[in-house]
Amino acid sequence: MTTGDVYADVEELLYPGYLTQTVVAGGVTVSFRSAYPSDQHILRVRIPACQTVRDWKRVAVANAAWEVDGHIVEADDLSSRRRLEDLFGSLSAPVMDTMYAAVSTVRGRLNDAVGVFEAYCYEPQSRTKWRMHGRRCPSERAPSWVSKAGSNSLQQLWVSFNLYEDDRLQWENDWYAATTVASTMAAKWVQQIRTEEANRAKAETERRNEVIRRAKNPGVDRDESDTGIKVVRHRTNDDLIEQMRRWQRGELDDHDRIVQGYKDGIRRRHDETREAHERRMAALDEALAQSPDVAPVVGYTAEQMAEMGLKAPTRTRRLYDAGHPGRLYDKYLSSDIPIGGLRPDGKGGDMTVNRPPISEAVSGRRVTVPDEGGR
Repeated sequence: MTTGDVYADVEELLYPGYLTQTVVAGGVTVSFRSAYPSDQHILRVRIPACQTVRDWKRVAVANAAWEVDGHIVEADDLSSRRRLEDLFGSLSAPVMDTMYAAVSTVRGRLNDAVGVFEAYCYEPQSRTKWRMHGRRCPSERAPSWVSKAGSNSLQQLWVSFNLYEDDRLQWENDWYAATTVASTMAAKWVQQIRTEEANRAKAETERRNEVIRRAKNPGVDRDESDTGIKVVRHRTNDDLIEQMRRWQRGELDDHDRIVQGYKDGIRRRHDETREAHERRMAALDEALAQSPDVAPVVGYTAEQMAEMGLKAPTRTRRLYDAGHPGRLYDKYLSSDIPIGGLRPDGKGGDMTVNRPPISEAVSGRRVTVPDEGGR
């Protein structure tokens, strides 16, 4: 199995944002797509109306249909989906089973893609795609009828991971620069800490390589100590129906649990990396403070440098403190986004924005009235 085969569905979930399966019944072509969080919200609302297995299949098939004989069914076109429920409800049992099997196939592919998602994040092609698309999710360039559905779970996680990875690499670059300067004053200490950092980086690289190896070799047996995320692929319609019915009881299904596990993992690694960065920077400050050859660092403003006859630098460099990756939490991981709580831009949270009154916003401002010359 090639790398492209392993990650093909993952990349489709990044752009355009869904997986598809097509069925031809009675001369009519129907294409089904994988679910977005907003779709799952609608399903949870409709489930109480399902009294039989056939009712459930009818609702699930209508909710998954996105193209019927060349006509696009947009994510926010709820009236059309309701009419599709009536249409599919008139189909014979064999035709309905065929369509529901297509929906099940898409769901199974989605679960499989989630299972190899972490490995994909560690592959060079993932980081290349991140940079090529301007450090944004490629789905932001998708057609409007796609973007109306919002972001899927993997898109949110992929952006979160890459934002975190950008911050981690920035930290590493800043740390290398700091230790390079410090090595002129505390060479022995810097050598020791660099060795420790190299061992830590090696262990992380080996862990990531192992995740990739398991993704490309799914038949490899896991030992008892393995706590990695496992994907359960539902092979029969009854299995999938039972999974879907758990939504009615407010339970997380396998897909939800796996996604939540990845989200928790990003949070945990974020905290661990931040704490490790704070510890090593504190240790560096302490080592330099104890070195007799270290001269104090004094900062000057542009005005002070001018008074001393010095020219202030024209270019400045932004320095990142330990709290910088907070933007990752604020944008994607600060809270658990409820089903249906996604805006069209893929960001979670309340649709309303609390702003101060206009009188408060403009208070204290000076109003400049131009003179007759327009100045």
